[in-house]
Amino acid sequence: MFLAALLACTATRDDGATRDDSGGEARPARVDLCDALDAPELAEATGMPTGTLDQAATLGLRRARPHRPGGHAFSWGLVDPARDGHRDWTFPDAAVAEVQARGLQVVATLGNGLRRQDDATVMELSVPEAQREGWLAFVADLAERYDGDGVADMPGLDGGVAAWEVGNEPSCDAGDDACAEAFVTLTDTTVATLRAQTPGAEVYPAGAALPLLLDGSGRENPRLVLPWARWLAAGDTSAVDGLSVHLAVGVTTPSPEEALAWWREHAPGMRLLVGELGTRGPGGVPRVAEDPTAEANWLGEALATSFAIGAERVAWCAARNDLAGMPEVREVLRQAAETYPE
Repeated sequence: MFLAALLACTATRDDGATRDDSGGEARPARVDLCDALDAPELAEATGMPTGTLDQAATLGLRRARPHRPGGHAFSWGLVDPARDGHRDWTFPDAAVAEVQARGLQVVATLGNGLRRQDDATVMELSVPEAQREGWLAFVADLAERYDGDGVADMPGLDGGVAAWEVGNEPSCDAGDDACAEAFVTLTDTTVATLRAQTPGAEVYPAGAALPLLLDGSGRENPRLVLPWARWLAAGDTSAVDGLSVHLAVGVTTPSPEEALAWWREHAPGMRLLVGELGTRGPGGVPRVAEDPTAEANWLGEALATSFAIGAERVAWCAARNDLAGMPEVREVLRQAAETYPE
């Protein structure tokens, strides 16, 4: 069932994004892992839970995006809490080493690490104007350490970061034009800094989160649409390699097809990836189906649909769930990796 779903949706597209029905190869899509190393008990660089990384490498997945419970591994607030230029690379170094030790490529999502008044971590990239210069200096130092050019690299680095994502997901209150303008400026200046430092890596803006509400109504989410509408209209879209679409993990609506169709319409001609796709949220709730077979079938169909309508890569999100305890999902990922080899 799983493989049948994957193979059923691999018809040739005009841009050659997937293999054709006759078995000929064009530009194959790829399968990755997001939120690797994420676990509630993870607090220090030592003792990282790496079981899901091991599973991903065994299954043939290609890239991994390191994560941590308090935010992203490549965070200014983590590396330089005082934001005064004194960098502590312990955590990102360890995360990169763990990923590369398994033959996987690194996807790095940038973050600032600001906190809300309720002390909840801000996952969306937000940098006050007064800190922009310091932020760009941090980005340049970060890129230099992980670009793989042999100059000021992390000790033991085995090739540079494969792809950079400029923040997790933007979000602006409806009507907050200043927030939308700040997103455009921050995205474009950060992308330019990464391009100058790591010309061989892929660079994407922040995760293109679901533009539609999760209630299945098909209505747009103004908090997410506003910053993207402004960047697509006024930002330097030609400077990035495409959009990394983030789908709601553990949720079935809107479907991958609906979400990708929205981005196809509003960002025509841009390369699309699915940077987040998962069947269970943190701790297993929410989840797309209680029955493991139904869960696996949904994932197989979601992967096949994403590739067939133009996503060039798809990343399955662990979301703090142990892949070792998900045999049906593992089988889907193994089959997908074989169906869409790099």
